[in-house]
Amino acid sequence: MFGARIVADCLFHYQHVLKGHIPGVAVYAQRTLLEGKDTIAYVDGSDDNAASLREYHQEHLLPSGIGVRGLRVVDARDCSILDAIVNDPAECAWLRSQLANGATFETFTGASLAWKDCIRIIDPPRHKLRTPTYDDWYQIAQRFDDKEYFRIEAGALGLSHCFPEHRFGMTEEEVRRHLRDLLERYPKVWLKRPDMESGIGTLLISRDTLRQVIDTYLQQFLGERRLIIEAHVGDEGEEVCVASCQLYVPLAPNAMERIFFSKQYTVAGEHQGNAVCTDEWDALPAHWPEEVRGRIVEEVWRQSEEFAQHLWQAQCVGYVGFDVIVTFDGRSSFHVCFLEANVRKTAGTYAASVRSQVADSGRVPHPCVVMHACHPATARHWRDVVRVLADHPDGYGDIVFGPNSTEGILLVKPGALSLDAPGCILVAIASNIARAEELLWAALHRLEAPAS
Repeated sequence: MFGARIVADCLFHYQHVLKGHIPGVAVYAQRTLLEGKDTIAYVDGSDDNAASLREYHQEHLLPSGIGVRGLRVVDARDCSILDAIVNDPAECAWLRSQLANGATFETFTGASLAWKDCIRIIDPPRHKLRTPTYDDWYQIAQRFDDKEYFRIEAGALGLSHCFPEHRFGMTEEEVRRHLRDLLERYPKVWLKRPDMESGIGTLLISRDTLRQVIDTYLQQFLGERRLIIEAHVGDEGEEVCVASCQLYVPLAPNAMERIFFSKQYTVAGEHQGNAVCTDEWDALPAHWPEEVRGRIVEEVWRQSEEFAQHLWQAQCVGYVGFDVIVTFDGRSSFHVCFLEANVRKTAGTYAASVRSQVADSGRVPHPCVVMHACHPATARHWRDVVRVLADHPDGYGDIVFGPNSTEGILLVKPGALSLDAPGCILVAIASNIARAEELLWAALHRLEAPAS
């Protein structure tokens, strides 16, 4: 096990501290199975799905050349995976022994309280951690994670111009006054609850929006926190694309790591997936000039690193991701606006990890990877999904990414198929983004189409 990366994805913690509860958040830890062969991933083995998850890892991921070296199963019934480690003395001893023999340890979800408790008990050397444990890190991370405080911090740093024009409102009178003001100058305006994730708690308003719609939103979301009232980006005639990037903020100065740049797929403002390409600009709309796409990517990195540098100055070491919206006038002019920060590994990490593994294998030259949420009409087990991907009369044939494939589809997060609202993530791999998207849309159509 010398030199292994040991990882724990612990979003369970966030369902208690974020108002935007995500159903089935505990199964998000299964995404870590996409990490590379140098990795050991912690997973929850407290329910009946534990055996199925092992089979999924052994029979679906590993034959495709993707996935972690091994699983470390703990009993996370009614607690986080990190809590489960702490609650098991034998597991604590195993983890300490691995760290003593060269392994490193990280959590995808940032310096949560559960992470701090785990590290306090395991007590590893500082250089063994890729996620920080400083006493004030949790508070700083929470501020950047929160849309209101992120904008306030940006203002204090002189970076308010990196955001769309916005106001804050605590009372209904304040919100309506700011709405009227912004709608006089912008065709559309967003209302945003600042402590919710992935587009949850947002409403896009125009001058024609019915008062009843706004009243319903305010009744649901106004009260505990100030709302953000923010101009909708993109004038008439401009094209818009949502993108994201992730960096690693290191201990050493001048060693910022660029992890990935991606295009986001959204539906009604909610994040659905990411596209990650070998040439980063290929993720942006293909009809935009390549030279412009290259400048956009570099500008996103430049502005993101400016924010990340302030995190480093506060000794906030770890992963940070930024979501941005890019407008393009169709010729050569573009503008980048920030939407939110996530001081942790984000969903695009998994697409980036798959792309890296496929590239290292040499099977696909310059691979592009596209991932997207899927809500199957009838499939309730990962084998059912694979069966549909392998055999369908739509002309595409078997599109499972298998041992000898150069393109195809992988299934991720199989545990979500058993939820009340069944779902999973599909990952499409191909030599260019157009083909990856084509395979992805075909797979989504197969799985989401109502049974005949």
